[in-house]
Amino acid sequence: RKWNLSNPTKIAETFTSHVFKVSYQNRVAVLKVLTIVGQKHEAKGPVVLRCFAGNGAVRLLDADEGAHLLEFVDGRHLKDLVANSGDEKATEIICDVLNQIHSYAGAKPSDLISMTENFRGLFARAKIDPPDSIFSSGAKVALRLIETERDPRVLHGDIHHKNILESTDRGWLAIDPQCLYGERTYDVANSFFNPDDMPDLVETPNRIERCCQIFSRRLNLDSKRILEFAFAYGCLSSAWCIEDGHNPERRLRITRLIQDLL
Repeated sequence: RKWNLSNPTKIAETFTSHVFKVSYQNRVAVLKVLTIVGQKHEAKGPVVLRCFAGNGAVRLLDADEGAHLLEFVDGRHLKDLVANSGDEKATEIICDVLNQIHSYAGAKPSDLISMTENFRGLFARAKIDPPDSIFSSGAKVALRLIETERDPRVLHGDIHHKNILESTDRGWLAIDPQCLYGERTYDVANSFFNPDDMPDLVETPNRIERCCQIFSRRLNLDSKRILEFAFAYGCLSSAWCIEDGHNPERRLRITRLIQDLL
């Protein structure tokens, strides 16, 4: 009623949201109704989408504290390209999307999450683990990266192959941003761990090195810092898994491969 929507059809349900295709002002749109978990992690997404203004990301049509009304994207996930032997092309597309997103040069919104706050789960895990644990190593790397931050930007914060969709009209677009601000290198980190159901592809040193080379070349980023951010992020996401009661072993396997390359 608030936005005068009609013809709702549920198209997805996750732990963060219930997603519907709806009619809005004589066109198709997406209504994303946040769960309690979603309100914790994605409620500030509209702040970032307003910054991006449809440049490399889905357009925001309206929002309130519990729901987002979004542009409908009619095409496939980037994961589908990877599944058809297009992993290198998919990595290049991630670069194209990030170059557009990171081009935002306006004012920094006041309520973005800093990298220090973003990594607090890893710092907390490191305090209770032995000094020689991978979490302690990851925390040291994360702290050093934060202290030597380069070229901070408004970030997407959760770039992976299911969060980039193909629009017939506008090309590849990112969805579901977090609300982060920091070094843009961070935005490539999660891609090393995805797609998460293709271990034969993802869990190999050759794939990690290949992705790193593409990110470095097309985004003009330092290759060592790319791997360091990927390592720190792998430790962070593994700490999140433990905190949420999930098994972190898959993430830790990839994180150790990155650590070996470093």
